[in-house]
Amino acid sequence: MKKLLIAIISIVCFLGISIVICLHVYRCETVDFQTIKDEHQLNSEMIKWISDKNSDKGIYIYSLENANPYEMLFYYNKNLGKNNYVTSTLEAKNVGGVLKIKINEQPATNDNFVNDKIIAYFIIKEKPKNIEIYVNDKKEDYVLEKGINKIFK
Repeated sequence: MKKLLIAIISIVCFLGISIVICLHVYRCETVDFQTIKDEHQLNSEMIKWISDKNSDKGIYIYSLENANPYEMLFYYNKNLGKNNYVTSTLEAKNVGGVLKIKINEQPATNDNFVNDKIIAYFIIKEKPKNIEIYVNDKKEDYVLEKGINKIFK
């Protein structure tokens, strides 16, 4: 009888842990985004917005107000007028309503891989409760601007 009780408790614990893991995985979704290589496909107001930010190092987000689904333009500028000789990559996940954007920087192997700025366009089903940005696993501040200008032409 004791062995049966222990077996039932073990199965219930295993099922409980499995459900918790499944719920966590379900709540952690990858986010689709498009990296913009050619700024000229953007609306002229967005091109101006980016060019205004070029002189300042930082992370900038332009959020389109009243858009459904939620749209935003992401701009990361590491360059301070110097060639930092890094390549930057971007990944994003939605974890329980929090948009987590990670930028990973690695030394560039040659001039073809130098990439010290990132422009990306995000469309997300729902507006995130919060946005967190990490550069090489270090949480960074960002500037969030809201507007009504379309992002693309």
